[in-house]
Parts: sequence; C-alpha cells; structure tokens
Amino acid sequence: VLLSVALGRGVAAVGGDKPQPGIVLLAVAGASACAVLVAIGPVLCLAAIGGLAAAGWLPVIAQFGGVDLTLVDIFYVGAVVGYASGLLKESVSTARPTRGRSPIPQLPAILFLAYAGLTLWHVQAVAPGELGDSLVSWLRVVQTASLAWLAAAVIETKRDLTVVLGSIAAGGSVAVL
Repeated sequence: VLLSVALGRGVAAVGGDKPQPGIVLLAVAGASACAVLVAIGPVLCLAAIGGLAAAGWLPVIAQFGGVDLTLVDIFYVGAVVGYASGLLKESVSTARPTRGRSPIPQLPAILFLAYAGLTLWHVQAVAPGELGDSLVSWLRVVQTASLAWLAAAVIETKRDLTVVLGSIAAGGSVAVL
C-alpha cells in the first residue's frame, strides 16, 4: 500500500512540476532497507547510527516546527523500540537470564542531564522566544548521551561489538574519501 501511495504521488507529481518516479522508487527502496535494519534489531540500528555519523552523512528527512528529523533519528527510534521489545520478551520468558547491572555509575550522568534540563526554566524566564531552540538542543544532548547507555545495554556479544565498530570504521573511511 505504501509503495502504491509513494509511486502514485511521484507519478502525479503532487507538490512538484514534473513526475519523478525514479526518485520516489529510490526513496521507497531506502525506506524499505531502513525498515529491515530496524526489524532485525537494535544492534544494527546502532551500527547504522555510528556509520552514518562517522561518514558525516546526516540527511534531513523532514522538518517539524524547526526541528530536523534525520535518518539517524529513525535508527535511534528503531534502537530504542528494539531494546524495549527485547526487555518485554525477556520479562515474559524466563529462559534467557537477565543481564547484570552496569558497573559504570549512571547517576552522575542522569543528574547532569536533569540539571541541564532544569536550565530551560531560566531560558523561559529570560528569553521565552528561545525556549523552543533550547529545548531541541537539550533533547539532542539527551539523545546523544543515551546512545552510550543504549550501546552498553544492547551490545552483548563480541560479534555485536564487531558489527558496530566495523560500521563506524566503514563510515569513517567513507568520510575520508
């Protein structure tokens, strides 16, 4: 159905002058590839995030009220949803042992991010027009910080680590070219 809608939009050239079915087919193929990576699991989503960021390729997919939605954001949501669904499966099934707590203390990082979030009240009081930009910036910092925690939570095997680091290395190599 989505393919039909996308092709119909491209052929009818809604919002443009000329039909561009080639671009629409490419976009549908890219969206399908992203959906496959997200469906496979959070490790591949983290690998995609690392590879795209290392390559410096962060295409903006859409904009909502001044907020850019990038391809990395799609993979981030996929990683979070994949992690959450894994937790749900783990809680239902007792066959898989639960992972131990992280030896890295997380409270200082959480307190720092909470404090940074509280500074938004000051921005609201001093420059209310800047609150939207400041909120988006804070959310991006929280998103970036949560990647470290998410990586520690989902990378369980040496193979997982190899996939993520290999993707980052490949992305860095592409950036150099």
